[in-house]
Amino acid sequence: MRELLQHLLKICNQTLEDYVLKEDDNFFETDISSLALSEMHQCISDEYPDVVDITDLLEYQSVIDLAKFIEEKSKKWLMFRVVLRFIKKPLISGFFNARNIRSVYSMLMLVTGRFSSVH
Repeated sequence: MRELLQHLLKICNQTLEDYVLKEDDNFFETDISSLALSEMHQCISDEYPDVVDITDLLEYQSVIDLAKFIEEKSKKWLMFRVVLRFIKKPLISGFFNARNIRSVYSMLMLVTGRFSSVH
């Protein structure tokens, strides 16, 4: 997490000209322009493709919050890939029936954080 945080700080500070962000600085309390925020998002997206949407910068308003979000999203993506690997062979062989599909759907929802437990 510390490495990710330092890397994000470096990316963010490279896009800002008049301000040096600290890890817990709120983007919007530092008078960062929307253009600078957009450039910051583009630089982050270059390094972490398809991980951070520009609207995520509105929700995770500091570098440390953004780092936690990226780390959590990466963990979920890894779990999602594990689940997909688990179901790949039965899916190809036509093994799934309605009950199995419900179970896989529940596992995917659990992994992606849509449900707190499988019902």
